[in-house]
Amino acid sequence: MSTMRHVGVWFATALVVVGIAGGVSAGPDPKLAQADNLFAEGRKLMDEHKSAEACDKFSQAIELDPTAAGTMLNLGLCNEALKKYKTALYWFRRAQVRASETGLAPFEQAAKEHTASLAALVASISVSIAAPAPPGVTVTIDGATVPASDFARVEVDPGPHALDARASGSKKIHQDFTVEGQGGQTLTLAFEAGPDSELIDPGKNRRRIGIITAIGGGVLIAIAGGIGLHEHQAEEALPHSDPMATTDEICAASAANGLSCKHRESIAADWGNGVFVVGLAAVAAGAILYITAPDKQRVSSSAFAPIVTPTSFGVALSGSF
Repeated sequence: MSTMRHVGVWFATALVVVGIAGGVSAGPDPKLAQADNLFAEGRKLMDEHKSAEACDKFSQAIELDPTAAGTMLNLGLCNEALKKYKTALYWFRRAQVRASETGLAPFEQAAKEHTASLAALVASISVSIAAPAPPGVTVTIDGATVPASDFARVEVDPGPHALDARASGSKKIHQDFTVEGQGGQTLTLAFEAGPDSELIDPGKNRRRIGIITAIGGGVLIAIAGGIGLHEHQAEEALPHSDPMATTDEICAASAANGLSCKHRESIAADWGNGVFVVGLAAVAAGAILYITAPDKQRVSSSAFAPIVTPTSFGVALSGSF
């Protein structure tokens, strides 16, 4: 199957290492064998007119064997069948170059023919920089850098895309746009002076909640202490004759005092301790919220990106809000 991917006979090179114990030879690269299988599966899917599935197989194969002109050509064919002409052209052009380098004339000719036929079908847009144009403009579409020399005609596949643009001393521009048919719209980028990033604090609210929770816990702890103090004072206020008597002596002064003290101690234990535990837990939770809150970070500033199409005009605002 490697003959199909490379149009030639693949030979495994034996690597012989001579030593005291003798020699060892290396077998065929398992990656190439896997690439052969994926290529065969892709060709079968192409025969079954399952172009999307075939593209997936060819994409896996080219990752294992990036130099296979046959796989490049078939990636062009399956994307052409899906009407992804920009992507198809990319692979046909790569196949043409690779076939020329390796002397594969049939592949080179096939790639040339498909490139010529698709050039008139591929969708395109244009990118315009509104005056005054800042220095150091860089534009990417779907993560791929667009050379300034291509701004007048940027080849794209139909469907949704994302444009990002940066320039020295200007805010970053981000714009989502959709291409239908053969495109034709112009994306006019008006850069706004300012830093291309701003400091945001995603953990601000979390830290605020943590502080409030901890303060609330502190208040509960204070209330718990107040409950204990109140009940202690109530015990000291029970009837007794000795002004120097301790709380235990006051409680033991009479049966009524004893019952009252037990009631006061029960309130302090049940309510005071319960409120104290809840308050302590709130303080701990508040501390955890504060400590684990996300740090401040810089993100791209927002900017306006005008959109001009053959039939309409609009403007997109994007960035961080």
